[in-house]
Amino acid sequence: MNPPLKPKSVPEAAPSYEVGYKKPPVATRFKKGQSGNPSGRPKAKPKQTQHKLTYELPPETLKDTFLEEAYRLVNINTGQGDESIPIARAVIRALGVKAAKGHVYAQRLFAQTLIAIEAERKAEGGLYMDQMIQYKKTWSEELERRASLGLPIDAPVPHPDDVHINMRCGVIEVVGPFSEEEKERREYYRRMLVEWRETRTEYENILSRPFEDQEEAEEREVVIDELAQCHKIIPRLEASSGEVEPPTMYHANKRAKRLE
Repeated sequence: MNPPLKPKSVPEAAPSYEVGYKKPPVATRFKKGQSGNPSGRPKAKPKQTQHKLTYELPPETLKDTFLEEAYRLVNINTGQGDESIPIARAVIRALGVKAAKGHVYAQRLFAQTLIAIEAERKAEGGLYMDQMIQYKKTWSEELERRASLGLPIDAPVPHPDDVHINMRCGVIEVVGPFSEEEKERREYYRRMLVEWRETRTEYENILSRPFEDQEEAEEREVVIDELAQCHKIIPRLEASSGEVEPPTMYHANKRAKRLE
């Protein structure tokens, strides 16, 4: 029996339309049941971690940097010209101006901050007042007790007599040294003051004598300059040593300028 004959391939019929836009040739079309991307979707590549150079400031260094920026001077226009003020003052001033213009949030923030600062200062002032009153009372009684018993008196620093308390105004003033370091510093200034006063006396004695020749007249000019320097330095030493109050330095500078 003869094997069955294979059917001959029937040639494809010519397309019934013209090849063009949205009409691809039959040979290039996607075949039914076959994917147009046999390889499949490529797998995602793992993300490469980027190593960034990061540097974090230590907390204390960050605080110092913040404070430096807060007190850095900036120029602002005040309407009467430019003015150099710290950034912190400029921010507070801007907040106050905004509050004065009626901004509710700025008014609330400004008022809350002001109340908190005044309350804190009042509490600190009251605590300081109580401490100084107790200090003055305790040491005054102790020094009297030592004196009555004939014991050696080692006066504290500050000395209770140097602590002046004005209860009516709520003001405390310490007119003497406030620490051992300040006491030693005042003693040093007092020794310097003695030397400069002796030098001033010496120059005044020189100027009191008559000058006979040109050389002595030139020396007189040098002595006058040195004496003017003495009149400028001695009042500063007097203020630093605690003998006089610092406001006298203003008159001392005026006197030194007159001698120049």
